[in-house]
Amino acid sequence: MSVRSLVLFLVIATGCAACGGNDEGSCVNPAAPGCNSPQPQPQPQPQPVTPGPISLTFTCNGTPGGCTIELGAAAEIAWTSTNATSCTVGAFGWTGLNNIQNTGRLFSSRDYSLRCTNSAGEQTATVKVSVSPMIGGPGVPYVELAPFPPMGSTFGIATGRLIHGIPADHRLMFYILVNGWWVKPTFANMLTFFAADASFSVNLFTGGMDSTTREIVVFLVTKDHVPVKAGGDRSIPIRVNGRDVLAQYRITR
Repeated sequence: MSVRSLVLFLVIATGCAACGGNDEGSCVNPAAPGCNSPQPQPQPQPQPVTPGPISLTFTCNGTPGGCTIELGAAAEIAWTSTNATSCTVGAFGWTGLNNIQNTGRLFSSRDYSLRCTNSAGEQTATVKVSVSPMIGGPGVPYVELAPFPPMGSTFGIATGRLIHGIPADHRLMFYILVNGWWVKPTFANMLTFFAADASFSVNLFTGGMDSTTREIVVFLVTKDHVPVKAGGDRSIPIRVNGRDVLAQYRITR
């Protein structure tokens, strides 16, 4: 080998050695000086994906926009969402992208607001639960009395509910027959009030021989009725007049 050929061989071998070359002269360290292997290209970065628009369904008892329920009843609030990452219903603490919740018993109308969000924005919806002010809707008010304990029982609780009437606008008057007519439950509390759900419960046996009564008379009266006391009277001091005394019911034991 001539001197010139030997020098050229040494230059090539030295360059590939610096690159990490093998016997075939390939370079595995392309960053080393003298290497002419192709340089690695930067990989493309993934681009952020913009979520699609949020769509919602929001219902009360299966009806969008709202529903009507009876006084003291409950409603079912349900929603579904698409493309949302978070959903919340107002101040009630209800969450979930899809959910069903029960309102519990309601005695007044109430609005429910749904808010769903994602990285691109938000979408809202509202339903209204309308509560009828009376059980059974409009009509002639009457009292639905539960069975009263029979003779021999010392349990004197009368129960029932008001139908077709607004509870706050009506009262009850009770008179029992025990050696004359007596107003109940007491002289100090002659009127019986309805609860918000139109029900009532009152103890008529508050002393003496009350549990021996065989006859009880109940009057449905308006909130403007002035109660009339009876303490052993021969007759009941009030009667139905179509104004403040609306109806009469009799319980016989």
